[in-house]
Amino acid sequence: MEFAKNGDATLLGRAPLSESEEKAKMLIATDYARKMSLDLRMIDENGYSDHIDNKASHCAKLLNDYYQKYDAQKVRSLCSLTWVLTSPAETLISILR
Repeated sequence: MEFAKNGDATLLGRAPLSESEEKAKMLIATDYARKMSLDLRMIDENGYSDHIDNKASHCAKLLNDYYQKYDAQKVRSLCSLTWVLTSPAETLISILR
């Protein structure tokens, strides 16, 4: 919120805004908010860990549940994605980036 008010990009861990970025600071703020609402690792993958209550984990769990439910019918693809079950939340995050 503070970034949207004053445009201080260092609050987001970024370098100061360029002149063109300064004109688009509300778009930058909206983009950061969108990413943060999904999973904080989209902002800083080293600064945050997987959490069971983030949207990406919930989505990955639902996809995994469907995969497991229909595995007997040999459904191997969901929404045109071949699902990798190493770490569903991590896979989803990398796909969404």
